[in-house]
Amino acid sequence: MKKKPTLLIIDDEEPIRDALELVFSAECELSLAANAEEGLAAAAANAPTVALVDITLGNGESGVWLLKQLRQAHPHCQVIMVTADHRLEMVLECYAAGAYGYIAKPWNVEELQWLVRRAAEKQRLLEALAPGPGPRFPDAPADSGAAAFVAGMTRRLKEFELLTETELEEAQEELKRQAAQALSK
Repeated sequence: MKKKPTLLIIDDEEPIRDALELVFSAECELSLAANAEEGLAAAAANAPTVALVDITLGNGESGVWLLKQLRQAHPHCQVIMVTADHRLEMVLECYAAGAYGYIAKPWNVEELQWLVRRAAEKQRLLEALAPGPGPRFPDAPADSGAAAFVAGMTRRLKEFELLTETELEEAQEELKRQAAQALSK
């Protein structure tokens, strides 16, 4: 059975945290934080798959600063910025700092769920392709169907546009290596 992604929600407004908890409690393991300090502590205690971070956290705390801290400490964590700030400069600043996504308040629940699911899938694939011993794909065939598996995974990555073209090429090479390793055993 597939493990639930871990979602870290960092927002200084309790009603927003409560609403997001209701939206994601069935599909994610949740951690909630009201400020940057709590968010970093929660991330250290349980590395998040995805983080939803408010850009303005109150008390002058910057969500962009927090985004940078999270990405440095947890490079595979996909951070989605949530904000009422619709300025293009803010959007660009977030993406330049490493945000996976950006969604403006008031958000559409279905759109936000889709974005979190997509981010969690990207993070899962990045972890699976990280260097380390042996294949990490439990659904990879152990027989001559390995080539079909690699082709199927490549199609899936392209279909969902989860990775850049360079990341996709690297993922395809890693999948080939893992499939060859699995077949040689």
